[in-house]
Amino acid sequence: MIGLTEILAGLGIALAAVVAAWIGGQRKGAKNERTAATKEALEDEKNRMEAGRAAERDGRDRSPDASLRENDGSW
Repeated sequence: MIGLTEILAGLGIALAAVVAAWIGGQRKGAKNERTAATKEALEDEKNRMEAGRAAERDGRDRSPDASLRENDGSW
């Protein structure tokens, strides 16, 4: 016959397993979020750099006067 001690020990082990699985899931979720955020930041940086390079290429052969006239209404 199973005694009260064995029942409590079994419940304690089951509770510890559930808590450990929950904590492991929380850590994995946080790691996935950090990975996604890092990937998004790197992609955003790359897109901004390419846009800046394209803008530099497009405006390289303009004179300062032409550049000022184009920007005049933008402010």
